[in-house]
Amino acid sequence: MRFTILCGYCIDTVILIPVPGIYCIGWLKNASDVMKVMYVAIFYFLFGLQGELLAILLFLKIGSVARPNSVFKLPAFFKLIFILLFISINHGFHWIVFYFTYTTRAELEIFIHDHFPYHEFLLRYQFLWMATSNKLYISLSALNLCSTGLIIVMIVLCYILVLYELEMTKSYLSKNRYQEHKRYSDEIGNHGILIFPFFAILPLCWFVQFFVLEQTDVSIPVSICFLIFITTPIPAMLFFLWRNPLYRMNFQKKFCKFRNNHIRTIPVGAQTI
Repeated sequence: MRFTILCGYCIDTVILIPVPGIYCIGWLKNASDVMKVMYVAIFYFLFGLQGELLAILLFLKIGSVARPNSVFKLPAFFKLIFILLFISINHGFHWIVFYFTYTTRAELEIFIHDHFPYHEFLLRYQFLWMATSNKLYISLSALNLCSTGLIIVMIVLCYILVLYELEMTKSYLSKNRYQEHKRYSDEIGNHGILIFPFFAILPLCWFVQFFVLEQTDVSIPVSICFLIFITTPIPAMLFFLWRNPLYRMNFQKKFCKFRNNHIRTIPVGAQTI
């Protein structure tokens, strides 16, 4: 949800096809050239973080259901090191490549004029970021693919390990406790399955550009993909609340806590005439 607010309202990011870049018409549209690269890097970090959080939740669940003598019963310090290492590997190379994508406004205008003359209308936007070389574009595309694959592998692997540890400790747990752990893992897995096809639109838009001619009008499909990509967390969260009564109840309590629910009391000895 916070990622949706950032992309849809603060940055208002629009992915370009077949141009390898994005532009912004939100609150940050007047950012400097250096800050443009920083904001785009943050955009990709938050994009990947949504899937990483699912993997991290499942990873932490392994420790809570693992047997006392299991190798997955790690101390909190090692869990923190593993999480930081996972996030660093998944984003470290992205930040290096983003560093080399810095270009001035004048250089960007020359690049569009020479390589994408049919898209000179993009110069009307102040916040315009592009990968101005094939090496940078291929590097970003490959990193996006590897990052998405790593997240999927981690989610699947952690889910399998949670099920394995649950089966190993099934004889030690009560039936209700076992079902509670199993339901929690299934909810995270279902949530990941639901949002994955929608969030896959972003990497797909980047790879489609290899097969689209620059003079092709792709404004309508780009708008549809952007709308689906931005609004995905909303139905995903509603689906999660619908499938989980406990979280739904807590959400209702927090949402209604500021309501003025006055209870009318009637004295015990009062009589109605």
